Amino acid sequence: MYQVVYLDDQKINSKETFLKQAVEAMEFPTYFGANCDAFDECITDLTWCPAERYVI
Repeated sequence: MYQVVYLDDQKINSKETFLKQAVEAMEFPTYFGANCDAFDECITDLTWCPAERYVI
């Protein structure tokens, strides 16, 4: 199973808007800390996401 995620680069103009779009598009878990370190943790440990492969 693949999970395809689309981030609209026209709406991303800062780290904050990138994180907001990525979190919404990928449906990050509720414990996500809304910062770059938390993003790194969630994106490198995808056990919270059921897909086998990802396309961003």
